[in-house]
Amino acid sequence: MKSSVVFFGLLFCHLACSACVPIKDRHDDDGSDGSAGVLGIDVSSLVTQQQFENLVAVKNFKYLIVRAFRSLGAVDTNAPVTIRNARAAGISDIDVYLFPKPGRGDPETQVTDTIDYLAAQGTEFGTLWIDVEPLNWFSNKTENQKFFTAMFIKAKSLHQTGVYTSIRNWGLIMGEDFTGGSSAPLWYPRYESNPNPSFSDFTPFGGWSTPAMKQFTNSETIAGATVDQNWRP
Repeated sequence: MKSSVVFFGLLFCHLACSACVPIKDRHDDDGSDGSAGVLGIDVSSLVTQQQFENLVAVKNFKYLIVRAFRSLGAVDTNAPVTIRNARAAGISDIDVYLFPKPGRGDPETQVTDTIDYLAAQGTEFGTLWIDVEPLNWFSNKTENQKFFTAMFIKAKSLHQTGVYTSIRNWGLIMGEDFTGGSSAPLWYPRYESNPNPSFSDFTPFGGWSTPAMKQFTNSETIAGATVDQNWRP
């Protein structure tokens, strides 16, 4: 009888102590760099498998966005190779971005050229992000809205689509109150002297009340590769 009492007493203590152990947060060891979120990178040049392996070892980056259409008005032939290298290094969460060239070819063709080229190379990807920043756009906001809307509608009809822009760039190019892209996720840039991987600095614009991802550093060299760092919840 005495041994039974001891046994149940020890069992009770074990269960009580187990209940006090905190459950591992879902963001632990996921590339969060100590914050409640996940770190990734975007690139606009060729990155080797070894460089990706080094990037993962240094910062535990979990996702990647690769330029797939250049501001010159042509597909980026480095994109499929870079994506293959990333997958070989263990990064499987991969998106691409399209840097438009208004005035050179219609917007729908720039979308289909991007998607068709990647498909021909056997390259799979998640979201196609349309990059809206001050390069190549018309001086007239109405013309810019027309071009963007045609590109956006075509992209959404073919693939999961998002928009990369800032409150300043959107206002300069489209007009801050233009909501033509707000049905898609927003990826926005904001750089500070002390990098801030969070949405604490976000101000709603263009119909977006909440962003999906933030680019919080610009053109860093990490582990031999030129990258921008990104954060998402």
